[in-house]
Amino acid sequence: MDEKLVAGVANLFKVDASLSPRREPLPSSEVFRKGYHEVMLCADFPKRHVESCRDRDLKSYHQSLLSSGEFMRKNEDKGFIVAMIGPRGTGKTEFATRISASMAQRISVMYCKAMKFFVALKETYNREVKTTEGEILKRFTQPELLVVDELQERSESDWENRMLTHMIDTRYDRMINTILISNLSHDAFQKSIGDSIYDRIIETGMVVECIWPSYRTK
Repeated sequence: MDEKLVAGVANLFKVDASLSPRREPLPSSEVFRKGYHEVMLCADFPKRHVESCRDRDLKSYHQSLLSSGEFMRKNEDKGFIVAMIGPRGTGKTEFATRISASMAQRISVMYCKAMKFFVALKETYNREVKTTEGEILKRFTQPELLVVDELQERSESDWENRMLTHMIDTRYDRMINTILISNLSHDAFQKSIGDSIYDRIIETGMVVECIWPSYRTK
């Protein structure tokens, strides 16, 4: 394990009281306790991952994840799109939760599963629902860091592809950060999301292939 890399990424999880006042910084002794829980759960991050990443040693994460964390730390103000892909159980969602927790000290963050985005849009087609499609899109294009999980769990219809591309392109245009998570292989993921989104990832971020053994079987 590269000690310099671990030390660099460790800075990602430190609290700096001098940071932007847009969001109150969490007390340093409480980053993975009360304040951390409140912020992350309010941003819809899964409680299971909020709990599990609290006590995990940074050195236990694969170096590819640590490298991506360092990249995101350095490019937080540039609007990155980073994809974490590969088999289940390799720490993708947990690491994204941990990165988001650190950035929540400075910027607005939000977590959703891909299906939640599409279901929310479809609900607006019900005449009894007052929320508009535009309001839903605004909800997902405002957070300065959005984590979209379980991208493989969708039908990949033309409508879904258009809505997903529109949402991510809007975030790209606004130079705000997006993390995409999928259990697909590299080729299947690229085909699934299409050329437009994939090109945005290559331009602004990276694809992290998480193909090491599952943490769940250790």
